[in-house]
Amino acid sequence: MEVACVTTTPQVSLDHTKKTVKDLVHSHHQNLHWNHICDLAMQGEFSRLWELQNADLSWKADLFNLPRGVAKFILNAITNTLPTKDNLSRWGKVISPACDRCGNKETMNHVLSGCPTSLEQGRYTWRHDSVLTNIANFISCSNDSIEIHCDAGGKPWTVPPDILPTSDRPDLFVLSREKRQYPFWNSQCHMKTT
Repeated sequence: MEVACVTTTPQVSLDHTKKTVKDLVHSHHQNLHWNHICDLAMQGEFSRLWELQNADLSWKADLFNLPRGVAKFILNAITNTLPTKDNLSRWGKVISPACDRCGNKETMNHVLSGCPTSLEQGRYTWRHDSVLTNIANFISCSNDSIEIHCDAGGKPWTVPPDILPTSDRPDLFVLSREKRQYPFWNSQCHMKTT
């Protein structure tokens, strides 16, 4: 049996050791910094989003195909960094976090779905109908052999009785009689406040 003996010069070994120690210290400080960011109120939300987008490649591809304004809004909504009165107050940009419409604290959830005045004015119904109409138009353009029933624009309807006798009204019902597929979608665009 033959044994190979490799000799290294002391300088090469010292340089390698220095680089290894430097890399370990750098990695340790990066982990400490990342853990600190994750513990912060606002940046922590973004760091969880960052971890999610690194884990799910299909989500990442979908996100980068969105129009810039939509992607920005979604990211700000997920990380709670929309310019609501609550956030602007926290950032020192306004004095009061109160909603101009109803006087309650204007958080992201309040603006998007919880303001009783906006609910009474029909703002959430308008948004609900606009979203459903756009989804229905997109689906109908992609396939002519389907029926789309959409609960938008004040048109009362239910699931076709020959498919499912019910008085329920899902927001969107897509019917493909050829394939015998009947997906439906239901959304909640506002929450009730007490």
